[in-house]
Amino acid sequence: MAALLLINRLVDRRLAQKNMRSALIALAIALLIFAASWIAGLTY
Repeated sequence: MAALLLINRLVDRRLAQKNMRSALIALAIALLIFAASWIAGLTY
């Protein structure tokens, strides 16, 4: 039972790291689009 809980924790930790990486990538893309819209607005 304890080994199963340990495996579940490791899987949860890996999943959390994947989710954080995906969230940071999405944030970077959103910031790039936001900056591009500001640049387009300022040049217009």
